[in-house]
Amino acid sequence: MIEELQVSLFDLVVSLSSAIDLVSPVVAGHHKRVGYIAFSIAKELGLPLEKQNELLVAGMLHDWGALSLKTRLEALEFEIDEPHRHAEVSYLLLKGFEPFFEVASVVRFHHVPWRWGAGAQLRGEDVPESSHILHLADRVDVLINRDREILGQAKGIVEVIKHSTNRMFKPNIVKCIYELS
Repeated sequence: MIEELQVSLFDLVVSLSSAIDLVSPVVAGHHKRVGYIAFSIAKELGLPLEKQNELLVAGMLHDWGALSLKTRLEALEFEIDEPHRHAEVSYLLLKGFEPFFEVASVVRFHHVPWRWGAGAQLRGEDVPESSHILHLADRVDVLINRDREILGQAKGIVEVIKHSTNRMFKPNIVKCIYELS
């Protein structure tokens, strides 16, 4: 007789994240890196451990709705023409599984630019602070050149992010990138 299989939620998330990365070697590790960066920003902001963990999971699943290779590769551009389509599909896929319900809302708005505060809402809905953290973490990762060592890139990445403060990113979150870099 087969015993009931038990898998931890975190192991499930890691497996799903790894599966997403199989689409192309170009995206390999992207979701785990975004999760780690988002987790680190949340920790630097002093958010509760529950929010830190939520951001780790959100980062690891944020592009779940980018169902084609073309959509996944477009999401790796620093500025995206139609960012909300795959975020909305991700939201719809994640919200139906109760443990991911909160994460789904964070993922749904992860490409909303700050726009000098106008990004606090989108289409009449409040955008969670966690979505702005995830947005910044995602954009930091796409700026990393995988062919070069990371520490030598930190200053240049911070400069790009700095020039996008207020337009794309919420200032208090950008401040954390300075500290973490």
